[in-house]
Order: sequence, then structure tokens, then C-alpha cells
Amino acid sequence: MGINHAVNEELLENNYQYKKLHEEHSAAERALKEESLRPAVDTSKIAQLKRRKLQLADKMKSIDAAF
Repeated sequence: MGINHAVNEELLENNYQYKKLHEEHSAAERALKEESLRPAVDTSKIAQLKRRKLQLADKMKSIDAAF
């Protein structure tokens, strides 16, 4: 289950910080997909993008929990 399933629509509409984190998370997800399609996959970049996505997801969950 990815973060997209847990997105709080109300927070997306009303909380700038949450919306910004969601946009960054989506961008990291796109970058991860693009990197994984390259002929010479950079495993360190993949790991970095995965860590970033998790950090963003954790921040979003924290905001959601406080809401």
C-alpha cells in the first residue's frame, strides 16, 4: 500500500505544507521510476530516492496524525 492510498484529501486542499510534501513525494516517485528504467541503473541513486520518499511519507503521516 503506497502513500497515494493514505493521502488525506482535506489536507491536500487546506494544508500548504502537506500539499508541498505530497508534490515532492510524487516527484521522487517519478524520478525513481525513471531511474529504474535506465539501462545502467544507479543503485545508490535508487536507494537515495527510496529514502527520500520514506522521509516525505513519514512527514505527511505526522501531519495527518496531528490533524
